[in-house]
Amino acid sequence: MKLAQKGILFASLSLALELGLFGVHAQLLHQAEHQNWRNEHAKALITESNELMKLFYDASVSLLALAAHKGDSFLAIYKRRCEEIPHQVELVRSIAISNPDDSVTFSKIEKSSNKALYILQRSAKLIEEGNRSLAFISGYELHQETLQVSSELMSELQAFVDRERKIAEFGSKQEVQLRRQLENLTYAGVALNVAITIALVMLFTRSITSRLDVMVDNTVLLTKKQPLHPVSAGHDEIARLDQVFHDMADSLRTAEQAQKEFLSIISHELRSPLSAIQATLTLLSSGAYGPQSDYVTGRIRAAELNAIRLIALINEILQIHKMEAGKLTLNFESVLLAPIVERSVDTAKALAESKALTFTAEGRSVEVFADPARLEQVLVNLLANAVRFSPPNGTIAIDTIVTAESVEVRVCDQGPGIPESKLAAIFDRFEQVSEKIEANTTGLGLTICKQIIEGHGGTIGVRSEEPKGSIFFFVLPR
Repeated sequence: MKLAQKGILFASLSLALELGLFGVHAQLLHQAEHQNWRNEHAKALITESNELMKLFYDASVSLLALAAHKGDSFLAIYKRRCEEIPHQVELVRSIAISNPDDSVTFSKIEKSSNKALYILQRSAKLIEEGNRSLAFISGYELHQETLQVSSELMSELQAFVDRERKIAEFGSKQEVQLRRQLENLTYAGVALNVAITIALVMLFTRSITSRLDVMVDNTVLLTKKQPLHPVSAGHDEIARLDQVFHDMADSLRTAEQAQKEFLSIISHELRSPLSAIQATLTLLSSGAYGPQSDYVTGRIRAAELNAIRLIALINEILQIHKMEAGKLTLNFESVLLAPIVERSVDTAKALAESKALTFTAEGRSVEVFADPARLEQVLVNLLANAVRFSPPNGTIAIDTIVTAESVEVRVCDQGPGIPESKLAAIFDRFEQVSEKIEANTTGLGLTICKQIIEGHGGTIGVRSEEPKGSIFFFVLPR
């Protein structure tokens, strides 16, 4: 699986857990809300049923008083209660009808209520039509019948109210229990979700970082030319990257082997024949094999210079390879800088005889910790470049600047200068200042100088301004 697919899988697992917890949470919440509604429903039925019982009680008492006294006040109370009873019955019915169980029970109460109301109304009518004594007797008898029916109604209402009260009490306890379960589930779900999420994240990141650590270790092993760890298993991007890295390492080993074979060919198959050719050309140009015309001598001399240039190029390529491979050792010792500068200037004077150049060296008797032979090689190379690009009768200056921490050596010429576009790459391999390449120029001298100076822990650079000349310098720590 790819990393994106693994990430989606881990996220889906966490999301599925959250959805499951949400479902259970919603179910418990629904039960709690339903139970709360049931409690409120029971309380409403209790309240309105009690009100209905009170109305029947008031009507019954008013009817008894009406039978005994036949007062207008009792009649008004009685009629008002009889008018209120149907409305109250309808109100109780509208509440009870929302619950099937309550609806069935209330149907019986409604029938008893209608019967009791009918008896009450009939009794009141007989009492109103008869004389006082007959009304009292009839009213009393009718009242007794009414009380019997009303008693049955009250019993049913009371039983209904008691049942709803028990439901309300039980529902309250169950609601509290459900809410407690909901609260506990919420805390447990959050803790479980956090724990699983952390576990998935750690598993996901570990599966990535562990293999990345192996790849980092492989880079170290590659630089040390040691065997790499096996290719990472899997088919995701990291596994493919590791496979590409192993392929690259194999390609580097192949290229390194080819480079070794190439350098071996250069060292043994090219340098030796070229040295023999150069020696023969030297003998020819010196007349050892007999006299030649000036034209032939000139052509032989040109061929000899080209052979010398090729040998120098091979030697410098081998030298750079040794430096980069760490096989070129530097023999450090405490030496005076002034004698090294003097020897380098003497060598450069031999190269500058045809240009009548003047050398000025302000060498100071300062001691440095360096390889004197390699330091002289750097100075000779820098002076040779200055000679190559200096005009005839010009001046080349070697200045030495000493501080408490370093020694800086500058080689200043009066040549045409270096274009600004080439300053940044002047120390790269085969980089030339001008398009014209002289016979004794390889394009590797400054690269070798840079390797040597950096091997001493120093820095090398150039400052130039066309057409005022150039200043090549290197700085060594003291």
